[in-house]
Amino acid sequence: MNQKFEQELNQIEHYQKFPLMKPFLGDNYLNSKKKFLFIAESHFFDMDESKITEDYINSSPRKWYSSSIKNLHESKHNWINTRNVVETSSHMVFKELEKILSSFMEKYNGRAINNIAFMNGFQRPANKYGASIAGIASERDFEEGAKTIEAVIKIIEPDYVIFISKYTWEKIASRLKRIEGIYYEFINHPASIKYWNDKKNPNSKYRLIELLN
Repeated sequence: MNQKFEQELNQIEHYQKFPLMKPFLGDNYLNSKKKFLFIAESHFFDMDESKITEDYINSSPRKWYSSSIKNLHESKHNWINTRNVVETSSHMVFKELEKILSSFMEKYNGRAINNIAFMNGFQRPANKYGASIAGIASERDFEEGAKTIEAVIKIIEPDYVIFISKYTWEKIASRLKRIEGIYYEFINHPASIKYWNDKKNPNSKYRLIELLN
């Protein structure tokens, strides 16, 4: 991890509260000829939504953004640990990205994904395992997401910012103050198999292959 990046990321307001949510930066990101930042949707917890009370840390945007990692039970820390998720998860999103990236980039420490950066656009988790945050997201979530993404982009200076979540693209990407010289694009989520593998879909994996070419 580049220490300059790390120090600057530590200054971002949201990461001061929830440092585990800092983006994954591959060990070879800085040396990549073209730097890619992939942005998905959100982390999630494994909660019974019917039992959520107003005291629960993620009961509302107000509650979440006024809290910090100190208020989150240790058993839930790994659920929002972006770097650990990328490094250990067998989720289809990382399998598919690895498969495509490895055709264009040399593997570094055994993985092509170590050449890219990755983060979630929403800075608040969904409450249900595997669920979209769409059911609980609000204007505050859109604002916090855009603000945090802008700050990350200024620090790590990617050449391409690739959203792999349609909901994040629609709700957050449109709010970004875009930087000249950086290419912003939406690609279907790899778990959306029908759209991801459709050669006729303008945002399928074949669009990502074009960009990598």
